[in-house]
Amino acid sequence: MKTYYGVVESRDDPKQLGRLKVRIIGLHTENKIQLPTKDLPWATVLSHDGAQSGLGHTPSFYVEGTWLLVCFFDTDRQEPYVLGGLPGIPEGLGNPNKGYNDPNRRTDDEAKIEYNQSVYPTVASVSDVHENARGSLLSSNAVNRDTIRKISIPSADFDGFEIQTVSGTIITTGSRSTEFSEPLVVDDTENDETKIGTYKPIYPKNHVYSTESGHLFEFDDTDSYNRILLSHASGSYAEYSNDGTYVSHIVSDMFEVVSNNKSSLIEGDSIETIDKSLKLKVNKSDTSGNNYDIEVGSNANMNIMVRDGSFNLNINGNVNIFSNDDINMSCDNFRVDASNKVTISSGDKMLLDSSGENDINGTPINLN
Repeated sequence: MKTYYGVVESRDDPKQLGRLKVRIIGLHTENKIQLPTKDLPWATVLSHDGAQSGLGHTPSFYVEGTWLLVCFFDTDRQEPYVLGGLPGIPEGLGNPNKGYNDPNRRTDDEAKIEYNQSVYPTVASVSDVHENARGSLLSSNAVNRDTIRKISIPSADFDGFEIQTVSGTIITTGSRSTEFSEPLVVDDTENDETKIGTYKPIYPKNHVYSTESGHLFEFDDTDSYNRILLSHASGSYAEYSNDGTYVSHIVSDMFEVVSNNKSSLIEGDSIETIDKSLKLKVNKSDTSGNNYDIEVGSNANMNIMVRDGSFNLNINGNVNIFSNDDINMSCDNFRVDASNKVTISSGDKMLLDSSGENDINGTPINLN
């Protein structure tokens, strides 16, 4: 079996079978006038993980300008097939005017130098192996992720207060806001011991899958820096770092739909900081029994802080409060507008009668 070197010049297979137009050294001329790209035979790409009913990885990722190793099914060498790609270090950028180059131009403006430069290879004198796989700490993906990191994000706080009562002073303890930050991406502890990041791959331990638009998938087996990264070209990404920490950074909107039950366990603190508003709707289906229950365990409080605004309740039903201890309030004015009756009792004594107009001695009460 004789093999040949060739270069991909087209992957626009009309049958969508992943075939490639390949110009083969020793068989085809470099002159594209004598042998245009369109007249090159279609080469079948051997699949390594499936070739049936859409299974496996399809199509192959041999872009124009990729060097290949090629063989033939037939003795007339009209039915080529691709054994695999040949990564290297390009000496220069491609020339779309010549064969054995990517025919796609970097610009359609003939006045620019990029008009006579191929899209691939993207840079000269650099290995075809992805920069993340080579362990570059200047990786555009890693650096960009550090650029969009959110740091010093404040959490909620609560101001303590005191209430004077007939039996003494009630003191409610406050809590101060803390801050949190997304983990640093690029690890630079060799130069600064405080710059502990999640990304520090060492060749050949980081296995990278990269696409044309900039999507990236990494399985990094580097000692002490094991990671799994799924990164979108927009900047959104999800990463599992060495200790299992998970970071999800979404640069646009997020939608989550669960068609059945959702259960979540957090064996630590849960901190949420929201820049704008929060809306929560329970019992969308208006079905009886779909309640909103909140339980705070023993020896802990439920604190609500409205920094500058009102606390409003609009309830189409009863408001029922049961406290096994005191109810204490401190306010400026206390007003009750009841369209029917006001009844206040203490122990076995009624402080207001059922009309809500007189005390227990029948004396009119001014509630204004």
